[in-house]
Amino acid sequence: LSDTVPGVIADMLARLEEPANHGRVLVERALGYLRAARHGLAEDEVLQVLSADEEVMANFRERSPFSPEVAGLPAVIWSRLCLDLRPYLAERAADGTSLLSFYHRQVGAVVGERYLGDEGARLEAHRRLEKYFRGQPSWLVTQGAERATNLRKASELVTQQVGGECWDQVEGTLTELEFLEAKVEAGLAFDLAMDFTRCNRALPQDRTWARNLRLLEQALRNDLYFIVLRPLTLFQCFWNSAWWYDSPSAAGHHDPPEDGWGEPGPPWEQPEAKLCTLLERWREGKEARQPGFCWVRSLRPPRFALGGPHVSCMRGHGAEVTGVAFAPDELTVASGSSDGTIRLWSVANGMETACLRTHSPRGQSVAFSPDGARIASGAWDENVRVWDAATGEELACLRSHRSTGLSVAFSPDGTRLASGSSDGTARVWDTSTGEEVACMFGHEGVVRSVAFSPDGARLASGSDDRTVRAWDAATGEEVACMRGHERHVWSLAFSPDGARIVSGSEDGTVRVWDARAGAETACLCAQNAAVHSVALSPDGAWIASGSSDNAVRVWDAATGVELACLRGHEDEVRSVAWSSDARLVSGSDDGTVRLWAWEAAETSGRLRGEGREVTCWALSPDGSCVASGSSDGTLTLWDADSGEQLSVFVEDCPTKYADWRHVERVAWAPTGLRIASGDRDGFIRLWDAHTGLQLTSDCCHNGWVTSLSWSADGEEVFSGSDDGTVRIWDAGCLECLGVDESQDFVGVPQGSDRVDPGHVGPAAGLKLQIRETGVDIAWFPPYLPRLSAQPTRAVWTGGVADYLAIFALEGDPDAANA
Repeated sequence: LSDTVPGVIADMLARLEEPANHGRVLVERALGYLRAARHGLAEDEVLQVLSADEEVMANFRERSPFSPEVAGLPAVIWSRLCLDLRPYLAERAADGTSLLSFYHRQVGAVVGERYLGDEGARLEAHRRLEKYFRGQPSWLVTQGAERATNLRKASELVTQQVGGECWDQVEGTLTELEFLEAKVEAGLAFDLAMDFTRCNRALPQDRTWARNLRLLEQALRNDLYFIVLRPLTLFQCFWNSAWWYDSPSAAGHHDPPEDGWGEPGPPWEQPEAKLCTLLERWREGKEARQPGFCWVRSLRPPRFALGGPHVSCMRGHGAEVTGVAFAPDELTVASGSSDGTIRLWSVANGMETACLRTHSPRGQSVAFSPDGARIASGAWDENVRVWDAATGEELACLRSHRSTGLSVAFSPDGTRLASGSSDGTARVWDTSTGEEVACMFGHEGVVRSVAFSPDGARLASGSDDRTVRAWDAATGEEVACMRGHERHVWSLAFSPDGARIVSGSEDGTVRVWDARAGAETACLCAQNAAVHSVALSPDGAWIASGSSDNAVRVWDAATGVELACLRGHEDEVRSVAWSSDARLVSGSDDGTVRLWAWEAAETSGRLRGEGREVTCWALSPDGSCVASGSSDGTLTLWDADSGEQLSVFVEDCPTKYADWRHVERVAWAPTGLRIASGDRDGFIRLWDAHTGLQLTSDCCHNGWVTSLSWSADGEEVFSGSDDGTVRIWDAGCLECLGVDESQDFVGVPQGSDRVDPGHVGPAAGLKLQIRETGVDIAWFPPYLPRLSAQPTRAVWTGGVADYLAIFALEGDPDAANA
């Protein structure tokens, strides 16, 4: 007998293969199929796959020449082998049934090497399993004629198609809406995202559908958490994102890039295969299977086009995300939030894998130890905590700070932990004993960021006193003080060679310093937005920054040139981190964690209207137009049928101060011929809706305009302000007809005559329901906190950042209600 475990297993398999026992063919095929299966196989599945194997059946007839002719392998043949294998197999529940798999991983490893080590054998096993599962329906009919997902097909099919290099088949599967819907409705949306990832990593890039499958994966990941909560919106989410990518209708919504489209031109001018054609086919099939099904169609392209740098969005935090970090193996991201939790996320599919509760009411800074076994967190509860990354158990709580611990960093060897605090100190701790080994005094303000040099000899700290300081990490002695920032220093990082320190500040700059001499070597401007976080790529070639204008920027570390500006967050970006393959993760005040692949992004056109923050909006009385106000004092008119921008109205005499130019309210006259707008500067303005001419702007409040409305006959305009008054104006000359200081005027959003949007929650989106019965028929995307409706048409508008959304209800509400 062999003296190693793998050798003993191989001896056991050799005995089973002997002609006097079960023979080589049966053992090889049965165990090969079990090994090739993703989660294992049910006993009846093993028997059915073996029965469809011509070589197994031929071997059976050869070994049993006197057996009567049978269509499949007799159950007793497999049962005998299974009985001999029982000590090495385990049964476990998965996919709604009981599956056989190998009891120990070494058994599976030996089986894989022995029976699937040859590429031809491996491909053959996957292809036979692929054929078996592909032949099954995506939906099963249960008792009561209700349908249920075929979980075994949903779980195994794509894995077998990729493993067997069945490229035609996997392209067909991932572009079949029924399969996608069956998987999502079974609660397997995250697994579906992994199916796309498996396919896209393996699919030859010269195949026609390679690019489109990558874009479909991006579309799915963009809305993944919404789809998990609302699986019936899968088609809607794909349409509102992927259909617009190459539809000819997108041409009227985009301006070309600054350098032109280049070759091969914009996506809508490309030949088939096209995503818009696929989505239209899906729509036809869905309408045939489910007549009158309701969904919300976007009349404008998505805020961020497919092909861009955004990879995935991870939702789950209930407050702003203040810290993010990649695990050393880059399979996991940790995020800290003001909701009092640290959450761990799978980089592969974006799923939350763990939630650690810190009970701190304020922001969390997070850092992984170099071996990935521990996570450190600093928060406003005066504690620095260390956690077991695998179990979530709290391992240590360090309490020496006299005030809040705002930043944490492990030393390169993992033996020390540094923390910065609002008491103006930076401290170093022994991670094995929890004892404080050094304390750095010298800052005259809150220490917001700390970082070890790559050799662990120095510690850098950034503070509200506008300085970056370098310290001897062993003695706590200050070795350099870098001055130049004009406001608080929020973040800093060492370059991989330890020669430079990069810092980000509330003054809107990213500065690069010589780590030894303390001299400033470069200053990068972040568009007058406070820089909350900076990070250097592992090779030191790029700097990433997260800022208060909701953007993540990438800079060339050598030249200081801005290489990319990544937009997708809906609030200030608080933290950024790099992976070794140049991906970025970011956390924001919008409560999300986002993953970016900025180098792989396509050149895209500029969405018309982009760059002007949408502050308010209103539909015209006939529902044909939408007027939106912006932070730059302009009004924009949109076609409510096509979603295209029609015109932009500009003030005759802009307010001197840009912050006061925000248009706070817009309202249409009952005739639809005029528009009233109210600004942050207190002015009420009237506009000709057709020409865009400003008719008058002589009337003014002493504060922001908070509400605006017309009288039913269009003769008067009512305005409310935070100056505590409601004013009535003559709509012809805007002469003030009266002032009421006893109440505040509040405008009430209009609703349609049959369907109402009702609030559910930020992750679940706004729901659309039949007013009389309360039946939910459709869901709006979660990024819209509020909507306005046109009273006679099923059209809704909403805004976020610089994007105006316009939606129309498709389908028959009566059919959905029934």
